[in-house]
Amino acid sequence: MDEKPFLEINLLDLDRSPINELKKLTKSAFNIEEMLPAAWELKYVREFKRILNHQLKTPSDEFVKVLAKEAYSGVIGPKKLEQFREVTLQALKQFINDQINSRLQSALDSVDAPVEPNTPETLTDEVETADNNGIVTTEEEIEGYHIVRAILSEITNPSRITYKDTKNYLNVLLENNSWKPICRLHLNSKTLKRIGLFDGDKEEKIEISSISDIYQHSERLKAAFTKYEVKVNA
Repeated sequence: MDEKPFLEINLLDLDRSPINELKKLTKSAFNIEEMLPAAWELKYVREFKRILNHQLKTPSDEFVKVLAKEAYSGVIGPKKLEQFREVTLQALKQFINDQINSRLQSALDSVDAPVEPNTPETLTDEVETADNNGIVTTEEEIEGYHIVRAILSEITNPSRITYKDTKNYLNVLLENNSWKPICRLHLNSKTLKRIGLFDGDKEEKIEISSISDIYQHSERLKAAFTKYEVKVNA
């Protein structure tokens, strides 16, 4: 028998993952040929997680050197090692924060999904529709979205231009990315219609008298798209 268990379960803090593994030990599901490699894997996954947790708090000299040698070609003496230890701590923290932010943004994107599928080919001349959150996608918004797609089709594949509707505006995006807005169509008011442009650092709202006025801002819409393309190629 191993000195350390391959699986521990805290009944006061149950987790789905170990519970699923525990089910494999029940009489109806037990299979020794499958259980032995699974136990071996669980044992070392548990140990590796413990080691990683320790390195996140107090990175060892060996761990710091492994990372430093990938990026630094000089001699790593005691002074340089301490410098890289601080860099390692900062890099680990930022990496974890980036991963968390990415997951959160993905979750927000899912919650803020459009009323209708945002694949352009599936869009039709639909009448006003509403989802369970009270979001209404109007004919004017769809028409405005198609105008923006038509403008940008001169410089890119129009299938890259998508939309997400909210209660206050229709967000026209590059590749369904909320961090890459092309423009916002503020068309829900009966008396005031505006287009929000992003070729600068902040949204600039401009009043329009009709949906066709969007064509007057073709160059700025193209500039907003180009801004993201330049960042990718930089």
